[in-house]
Amino acid sequence: MRGGGTKLGTIPNKDRPICLDLTRLLSRTGMVHTGVDRVEWAYLEWCLSLDRPVYALVRSAFGYFLLDRTGMVFAHQHLKTADWGKTDLLSQFAFKLSPTRRAAEANLRKRTFARATPSRIGVMLRRSFPEGVAYLNTGHSNLSKRVFRAFSALKDAEIGVLIHDLIPLDWPDHQRAGTVAKFEKRMRVVSQFADTLICNSQQTLDDCSRHFNGFGRMPNAFVAHLGVDLPSVSDVDLPVMPNPYVITIGTIEPRKNHAFLLELWDKWHDAPHLVICGNRGWKNEDVFAQLDKVDRGRITELNGADDGSS
Repeated sequence: MRGGGTKLGTIPNKDRPICLDLTRLLSRTGMVHTGVDRVEWAYLEWCLSLDRPVYALVRSAFGYFLLDRTGMVFAHQHLKTADWGKTDLLSQFAFKLSPTRRAAEANLRKRTFARATPSRIGVMLRRSFPEGVAYLNTGHSNLSKRVFRAFSALKDAEIGVLIHDLIPLDWPDHQRAGTVAKFEKRMRVVSQFADTLICNSQQTLDDCSRHFNGFGRMPNAFVAHLGVDLPSVSDVDLPVMPNPYVITIGTIEPRKNHAFLLELWDKWHDAPHLVICGNRGWKNEDVFAQLDKVDRGRITELNGADDGSS
């Protein structure tokens, strides 16, 4: 992933171990990666490329655990395939989790460097990082007071959080029910505890400054643009599309404004073929109804496509 985000100069606490939060990637195992997932994945691969101690924190159904480099390599290998093997008895009681995630937690638990119940996370971190650590959270997950207080209490620790956007705060009507209040709560925790914000654009930094000053504190922040890895497509079956065509990639949700594209294509009689590549999201029933009726000779909807086929 080429961009500024994983350059060593952008990472706080350069001389101490890095602890990357992998909670989001674990929660998404077996699913097509979103843009946020891909950023956390890029940071995982970057951490594994470093010649320095690296660890990963994961919030599981039964508490928290740390992975050392060996455990992170195992996680990296199996997050790719989502083939985790069999689950164990404990994970069978995680009724809210998918079978894939139960198996993932069961097999990662066998390879933990340390683990703790929620009330003991502070003890686990003090024992694991007596000389300090740089905690990186890049996935907008596990942003809780419990976790941040535990890291803040460590000697010579720094907390860095990557902010992707603050769209839920500026466009609440385009979010799923109940998610805006939860997002704001997380961002208030970040405002209170984070030492550094890594923003993926100047717009995101400006939005952070506006909102976080309103929360009471704006941490130090800088812009680190994201990059992209181009997939090899030589050995995949690509869908055949009429030429020329226009492609839009992203979850089909209100804030992506597919409704505008459908209206434009309805009026543009000589338009090129439109390819809408992405899974159907939420609060977008009118658009879904339009997609169900479109002329497939002019518009193609591709759901669940992987990198090679999109």
